[in-house]
Amino acid sequence: GDGGAGVSAAMSSLDVNGAVLPPSTRPDGLYLCQRIGCSATYAPDKNPEGCCRHHAGAPVFHDGSKKWSCCGAKSHDFATFMELPGCEVGRHTQQKPPKPAAPPKAAAPPIPLSNEAREKVAAAAAAPASAASSASTKDSCVRCKQGFFCSDHAGSAEAQAAYVAPKPKPKPAPPVSAADPHAEQVCRNKGCGNKFKEADNKEDACLYHPGPPIFHERQKGWSCCNKICYDFDEFMNIPPCTKGRHNPNPDSEQQEYAKKVPK
Repeated sequence: GDGGAGVSAAMSSLDVNGAVLPPSTRPDGLYLCQRIGCSATYAPDKNPEGCCRHHAGAPVFHDGSKKWSCCGAKSHDFATFMELPGCEVGRHTQQKPPKPAAPPKAAAPPIPLSNEAREKVAAAAAAPASAASSASTKDSCVRCKQGFFCSDHAGSAEAQAAYVAPKPKPKPAPPVSAADPHAEQVCRNKGCGNKFKEADNKEDACLYHPGPPIFHERQKGWSCCNKICYDFDEFMNIPPCTKGRHNPNPDSEQQEYAKKVPK
């Protein structure tokens, strides 16, 4: 009997691929499933086949549309896209899915140049470099004009160290929900998703992104905090940039934010 219990305990500390699980970093000793589309917490000894529903493929972003490569499920709204149920089932794991390989870029065939074109290229290469740099002065730099830090036009390392980012103007708190203040609700602010009770809600209870996500070609990021990356996992781990109250219906606040963003 004791021998069987020892074998069971040893197996429960192994991942689905047979690797030894590292110690849990959570206070409750549970693990967070690393499969895309799952994000459930689980105990290694309670991880039967079929308990994990996930997406085996990678997300694909193109022209405002968001689609799962494995099952083709898609949506234009990011929140709805992230709630699309997984198309495969299995066991929870700590093994992250492999990153999709970038498609090879086809080399463009060389374009033959005429004698006149060659002369223009040679003349442009011989022009002084100052003519090109003059268009990138601090006065004409869009980033400098908007008050953001610009490493191209910082005078020195001391100037970079002394730079203080401008503080955003405080925005009014979202309206308090008219629901039962002791009823459990789910915060729908982007980047939060925690459960809360309005009676316990505070001005700094929620960490979230007030702006919409940005998907352009292979770039992914948040419009509110100027964070851009290319990997989906890195995008999902970008920390929220704003504190406020939990909000079960942030659509009105998102619309107000969109009105303030310059087109």
